[in-house]
Amino acid sequence: MEKNIIIKDEEYKFNFRVAAVFMNQDKVLLQSSERDSYLFLPGGRVQYNETTIEALQREIVEEMGIIVKDSEMTLIHVAENFFTHDGKKIHELLFVYRIHNKEVSEKEEIRVIDKNDVTNKWYPITSLKKMDVRPSLIVNSIQTKRILHDIIKD
Repeated sequence: MEKNIIIKDEEYKFNFRVAAVFMNQDKVLLQSSERDSYLFLPGGRVQYNETTIEALQREIVEEMGIIVKDSEMTLIHVAENFFTHDGKKIHELLFVYRIHNKEVSEKEEIRVIDKNDVTNKWYPITSLKKMDVRPSLIVNSIQTKRILHDIIKD
């Protein structure tokens, strides 16, 4: 098993993550966890010697059992995200890809295979601004046609 790119000590943690934006007409696929009160995009951590595309493809297979081709992926957002979670200061580098995959967009329910406490659900894009989606910048970038780069310090 390969190692995730995570650097941590008593006070700080660095994450190198990837996330997917799956759309189904006027809805977007988001995940929720029993541990957290907010919603987030499907994805996970990048491993050593792995590109962001390879990492996201691996994560989608692990979480949903679906194979995504390179040609179905478009980079839409790179975020340098600084926040606190569970008492640790987090520095996260996040690459977000829009994925046009017919198999995902045609499913009503997409089970998370490798995590019992995480669920996938389709949410109307129009309701996202009223919901706790993290990082919050994702709400504005979901429908963008260009690559965005943000630095967020919460």
